[in-house]
Amino acid sequence: MGGSYVTLVPEKNIDDFTLVIETLTHDNSICIRPSLPPYNVAPQHVTFQLENFNLKNKAVSVWKTQLGKDVSKQMFFEKVGEFKLNDTFNLKLEVDQVYTLTTLTGQKKGSHGPVPAKRQFPAKYRDDFQNYPLSSEARFFADQTGSWEIYQGSHGKTMRQSVLQPPITWCGESKMPITFIGDVSTKNFNVSSKVFLQKGQAMVGGRFTQGGCTDSYKSGYSFILDAKNSWEFYAGEKLVKSGSVRVTGSHVLALTFDGSLILGYIDGSLVFELRDATFGSGWAALGSSYDYVEFGNFSLDSF
Repeated sequence: MGGSYVTLVPEKNIDDFTLVIETLTHDNSICIRPSLPPYNVAPQHVTFQLENFNLKNKAVSVWKTQLGKDVSKQMFFEKVGEFKLNDTFNLKLEVDQVYTLTTLTGQKKGSHGPVPAKRQFPAKYRDDFQNYPLSSEARFFADQTGSWEIYQGSHGKTMRQSVLQPPITWCGESKMPITFIGDVSTKNFNVSSKVFLQKGQAMVGGRFTQGGCTDSYKSGYSFILDAKNSWEFYAGEKLVKSGSVRVTGSHVLALTFDGSLILGYIDGSLVFELRDATFGSGWAALGSSYDYVEFGNFSLDSF
């Protein structure tokens, strides 16, 4: 009783098949959202009947994954048997299992080398975004809101924010797209990026500490350039400094965090200097409005 299955077959010439069966119990299937209505799963014997297949006497391998909260009983994709196909076949199914039956051969577990030791984020990091496939994600950036991907346009390869309207979300995430990079424990650093701005806003920021289902912009400093010829600097939601600047399409935004001293630059010219101790350490960040906004020549230097 309970569970589900799906059958996978070639689009043409049905001479192979794969059957995946799951018997996960309610308590091992709960997701954060939405809530999961009650249901029951019990050990069971099932019979499958094949129709319109020419697979009689073909060998079928049975692979099993044991899930559940008892770690001592867990197993992942291990071969547990093989049988010859007839028009029907029977299986005994236990709970909290995933069974994979297939006429295909050559299956095996994946492998990997040694896991690298934990280490600090590089003190000096550069990325011009030139060495990535198109539509891929840039290394080390952790997107919180929006979609950040490698784009090829009139400026060459850049990292572009590509979502044009706020999504329907299930939690209180950021009001505007934002992506993090670096080490959350870093206190003092320089961060800069070239921005290509035709519409909306581009942001370079730092000392962010909150992501996920929170408004990340509330947890750090944001230096925002607006295509309508202005800039603003925020500590969380508080506007600290603002000014005007002629926005001509591409500019370099840069910030220096040195203790409570914060410096802001546009195209190498200092536009503000202030002291603020609201946030003491955190990730560097790039952000934008819900527009196509491109970023290039990113740098992050801690000291």
